[in-house]
Amino acid sequence: MHLWTPWRVWTTITALTLGLSVSPLAAEQETQPASSPTATFADSFSLTSRKDPIDIRSHGFEYFHEERRTQFRGNVVVVQGDITLKSDVLTVKWQDVVPTPASSTTTRQQIKQIIAEGHVEITSGERRATSRKAVFSETKRTVTLSGKAILQEGTNRITGEVIRIFLDEKRSVVEGGKGERQAHMLLIPE
Repeated sequence: MHLWTPWRVWTTITALTLGLSVSPLAAEQETQPASSPTATFADSFSLTSRKDPIDIRSHGFEYFHEERRTQFRGNVVVVQGDITLKSDVLTVKWQDVVPTPASSTTTRQQIKQIIAEGHVEITSGERRATSRKAVFSETKRTVTLSGKAILQEGTNRITGEVIRIFLDEKRSVVEGGKGERQAHMLLIPE
């Protein structure tokens, strides 16, 4: 029988709740391969820091230049390496980054926010997250899963109506819903 030490509980909770993110300093930071046993979703689901190509498929998409956003609709599937994100609708918002004297002389674009809506599912190996909506905010450094949110790694699971992850604070908040729906954590020793 395995005992759940405070360290092991903290590590498991951290791996589950800090797992979904766009990595800090994405352009400068190397991520671990998503298949690495020590990699979290933060390492694996980062569309801005990995060098693997990003393949986005959908029934159609619309580009709004003035609004700086692209919206993909209908059976959206995003694949980067061994990471897959599925949703009904995916909206990518970006911002222009003004070049510095040390960088290139052309303005480039940077992802500001990714919003996945409808039957959201994110997978990487044994790691899986589902919700009705997922908002990855690079500017606020948060990830918010809402609508029957579930984070799962192997048999360990965290559920709530809303799971909000504050990346820079290394803090997460899991909220139950109205009525009898509660925030819940299930840890199963190996």
